[in-house]
Formats: sequence, structure tokens, C-alpha cells
Amino acid sequence: MAINLSDISFYYKKHHAQILKIPEWKLTSESKIFIQGASGTGKTTFLNILCGLMSPQNGKVELFGTQINRLNAAQRDSFRANNVGYVFQQFNLIPYLSAVENIILANHFSKNQNNAKKEEALDLLSRLDVNRKDWNLEGRNLSVGQQQRVAIARALINNPKLLITDEPTSALDIKNRENFMNLLMDVVNENHITLVCVGHDPALAKFFNVVEDFSNINKLVIEK
Repeated sequence: MAINLSDISFYYKKHHAQILKIPEWKLTSESKIFIQGASGTGKTTFLNILCGLMSPQNGKVELFGTQINRLNAAQRDSFRANNVGYVFQQFNLIPYLSAVENIILANHFSKNQNNAKKEEALDLLSRLDVNRKDWNLEGRNLSVGQQQRVAIARALINNPKLLITDEPTSALDIKNRENFMNLLMDVVNENHITLVCVGHDPALAKFFNVVEDFSNINKLVIEK
């Protein structure tokens, strides 16, 4: 089992507002799931809890047999670096580092550090159709589409078991969206990665073997 959540509740203390209520949710290894739902329903918070960036006030968050919300902060960071790739909605590239440097940086936090990672980074950039002339450009000088691909490569450099993506095609037009999703699925399938993607674009659903509405996961979401 890749993901096993039970009795999850999360609220922001500042506002005393509960955001998530998840009685139970499971996902088998190598599944590719698209979770759709409207903005403002807690999807990004859900992803942050999945990867250990945030912890719920109650419940169990288990990834590949490890209950990550029982780990301390350093242990969670280590677990995430070695098992989870996360593509943020805003990409979060370091603006003054090159595309290659942004990718390799992620490896410094992994127990699998090695000098061959630069070659792997170049291979990922090539497979994700990042133009060779852009490989040494600083992050701030890359187009939005190229930043998106670099963010995917960075998430994949440590060979994660789980890849999490938050609105991965929000900045792309229809043609580039199709090309990007095909490339992403090729990489995910080749490496037997479990993929969790959230978004509100129903056109993405066709790429996934599981599609679920977020209201089925978070019981606080009220469908209108």
C-alpha cells in the first residue's frame, strides 16, 4: 500500500477553522490518480500532509508502511527526500541557479547522493523536452513551460516512490498540456512511480487510471 490515511483532521489554529476531515483513504502502489475539485477546498493542504510538509492534529498518515506524522521534523524531511517528489503549483525554483543546478540541489537532501546525478539531471531534461540551450539558464530566465519541466525533473532526480503534483498544467496551453502529460506519464510508468495529481481541469482525467472527486476524500467539502 502506497498511502494509508485514517481519522485525519486538520485545522489552522489562527482561524480555528477545520480544513480537512478524512475518515479513511488508501491508494495502492503504482496507481496514478487524478483528484479533482474546486479551488479553496483544501487540496493543497491535503498534499502538504501527504508528503509531511504539514502534520494533522489527529489521525494517521502512512506512506509505504511508515507513519510519517509520528516522525520528528528532521526524520520527515529525510523520508520525503528519499521517497517523495513534489511539484509545487508555483514550481519554487531557485531563481539564481541554473536549470541543472536546481535539479541537482534536490539530491543534496537525499541519502542517495552521488556524482552521477548531473548526468541523470541532463537525461531528465532531455526526456522532458527542455531545450539544450536552456539547461544552463538561471531559473528566473526560463519560460513558464520550461520551469514546469525543470520542476518535474527536480522531483524525479532522487527516484521517488511517490510523485505529487499540484495543478501541474495550469500554466500551459492545450497543445503543450497534452505533450507535457504524455511525457510525464511515460516517465512515471517507466519508473513504476505512484502518482497523485490534484487539479480542477477535467481534461486531465483521461491520463489517469483512477479519478476521484476531492469531496469523496475530504468530508468537509460540500458539493453544490
